[in-house]
Amino acid sequence: MERRQQRLVEVTEVAEGKVRRARVTFSRSRHKSPENENSEQEVVQPVEGKTYLLTRQGEQLLVTDPQGVIPPREEFEIVFSSMQSLGLPNPLAQFLLTRTIHVGQTVELPKEIAEQMLGFGNELGEVKRFQLQLNELSTFEGEPSAVFAASIEVVGTASQPMQINVTGPVVILIETCRTVVTDLTGPLSFDAHQRTSQGSYQYRAVGTMRVAVRARYAKQTQ
Repeated sequence: MERRQQRLVEVTEVAEGKVRRARVTFSRSRHKSPENENSEQEVVQPVEGKTYLLTRQGEQLLVTDPQGVIPPREEFEIVFSSMQSLGLPNPLAQFLLTRTIHVGQTVELPKEIAEQMLGFGNELGEVKRFQLQLNELSTFEGEPSAVFAASIEVVGTASQPMQINVTGPVVILIETCRTVVTDLTGPLSFDAHQRTSQGSYQYRAVGTMRVAVRARYAKQTQ
């Protein structure tokens, strides 16, 4: 399965230092899946080329079209899953802002941050380990940045016996602690045992998982 998405988020209102309202335009949103009629064909999702308005009200995120109408369920679910962290505190930034880290040092991070970076909650299992090692200080598009090597281990549950181990670079802007590059890849395996009236069966599947994100930030000019 493969998902590709490119979106532009324009912040339209900020309250107490947090995003309250924004406009998001999906210039690209496509996916490949074994569930598609042609598993190798890239299918255009219904949000591609469309714009939506977002409002953060406490824990709630409201999604409408430009006319203020709630979009169809299929569109709503894609927009909501893509933008659900809008206006919420950035846990990775909060973690790093309180620490001084030296080149070569490795730090352990809370599992919730890893779940956010990988783009899922606990559907595939529980994050057992999340480490960041500071490899070097550099620049990203002219801004001072820190280049980390990330390592995340996920262990499945009894109902989802998945094993995931991904590693890769994570680039973070030093002044704002915003993540601008994430590229995590590694093996994924599924191992399950099932007993039936016809006998016992062992199921095993292996593959590769990759999560790659690029972000750019800019101030709007009048």
